[in-house]
Amino acid sequence: MMRLSILDKIKTHAQCTLTRDNRSVKVASGNSCCDYLQSIMWFDLSSPTLIIDDPTHSHLNEGIMLSDWLTNIVWSHYEDGDSTSFTALAGHLRNKTLFF
Repeated sequence: MMRLSILDKIKTHAQCTLTRDNRSVKVASGNSCCDYLQSIMWFDLSSPTLIIDDPTHSHLNEGIMLSDWLTNIVWSHYEDGDSTSFTALAGHLRNKTLFF
């Protein structure tokens, strides 16, 4: 999801620090999350942006907690049909159709 949501937004910057939960699962290629995103940035997007990895414990970082909270709201809307919180935030969210 990070590939689809942030790379286009950071590709014009010299560097970007990615603060993520240190339990992030490696992608199928076996590379770490940042290695994977960095290779996409350099080779697919032809961007010189350097991604700096800053893993931390999610329960100690308010930004990660907020991201988890927002992700849960979106997930609940699409998976459970619980749209109460999603409706309240809808004016601040942008939908991105991926494959259909």
